Amino acid sequence: MKKTILLLSFVASFMTIIPQAQAQKNTAFAITGLSQGTLDWEVLREINLNDGSLIRNIYLPASQKPSHVDAATGKALNIPATPDQSVANNCNCSQALSAASAYDAKQNRLYFINLFGSELQYIDLNQRELKIYHVKNQKVRQFIPQAGEADNITRMAFASDGYGYALTNNGNHLIRFTTGKNIHITDLGSLKDGQDNSDISVHTQASSWGGDMVADNGGSLYLFTTGGYVFKINLENMVADYKGTIKFLPSPYSVNAAAVDKDGQVVVSSSLDANNYYRVNMSTLEASPVQQSDKKVFNASDFANGNFLDCGNTHYLPQPAPIVQENKDVKKAIEVYPNPVMDKLVRVYFNNIPQGKSVIMVTEAGGKKIATANVIVSAKGQYQTIQLPTTITRGIYVVRVVNADKSVFTWSVW
Repeated sequence: MKKTILLLSFVASFMTIIPQAQAQKNTAFAITGLSQGTLDWEVLREINLNDGSLIRNIYLPASQKPSHVDAATGKALNIPATPDQSVANNCNCSQALSAASAYDAKQNRLYFINLFGSELQYIDLNQRELKIYHVKNQKVRQFIPQAGEADNITRMAFASDGYGYALTNNGNHLIRFTTGKNIHITDLGSLKDGQDNSDISVHTQASSWGGDMVADNGGSLYLFTTGGYVFKINLENMVADYKGTIKFLPSPYSVNAAAVDKDGQVVVSSSLDANNYYRVNMSTLEASPVQQSDKKVFNASDFANGNFLDCGNTHYLPQPAPIVQENKDVKKAIEVYPNPVMDKLVRVYFNNIPQGKSVIMVTEAGGKKIATANVIVSAKGQYQTIQLPTTITRGIYVVRVVNADKSVFTWSVW
């Protein structure tokens, strides 16, 4: 789900309308210490994945005392907090976030679970006042946890199906939850090792525990464990296929946080190392430092953002049907994003086409017109925003641009 993907071929144009999607950003929410290199995990920040720099502080425990609210009823909860009391015990958002967090782009909420707890909580980032919402009517761990850390939930992510997912260390419980006001939590059960995993199991401590999860735009999750092992999780059959181990990380470097950047690569952080983040090429699993200076980064115990990996699998994409011949330089001429659509808004950018009137048409796959826009192109870089009807649902829609010189620009957009 990159910002814009244009196919330079003679094909129909398809656009997937997915409610929770947004344009890929190069940022992530990070659970960090009070300062670079510390291990207290008490601060929620938004950081730049390109160089690890700070964008903004969202929660600083020294200056903010958030209120606590029942997510279902909206009623205030009386959760005391004292300066010397562990936030892991009083359910505040700092150390409670150090275990696992996931960002819901549709609702603009950051969900999290306490390291030793069974309660799903979230922060509504649309609100100016910082509040912690608690899901009280259902537990995340709907089972009796065994002693130790095997059943601790340490990985979370939102998948492209719109659900949030959480995973225990031992891989025995993949837990799905809905968003909105009436949150429903379901324990889907245990993951299964892929047939080619050999002695690398998603259930053993050495290869499976800790780390983080990200998702692709084809319905799969990717587990990055503390030891740098990578598993692809098929949500339909619950199979975790071992894909390999991250190469070229410095030693020692634990992998504790992972997020997809705007270019579709995964950026990882160590909770113990503030020297650098590393960008992982998903084709080769080779890691490279995100910045070459000696400037420190915020070592993070968890990342979360709304980006998806591009699965690159045509099984998930509609097969385009040939139509009129188009300009082979379409990528240079016109761009369209976000993709998939966020808030039912589409922008068409005119980069290099003749000036004059252009017509933009959005139709259903069967040909029914649902939106049109006329625009007079007068300058390079000009764009037109199209508001899609509020009644449309998730599905495949055709986008076509007819230019002033009667050229027809079409592309497949995912």
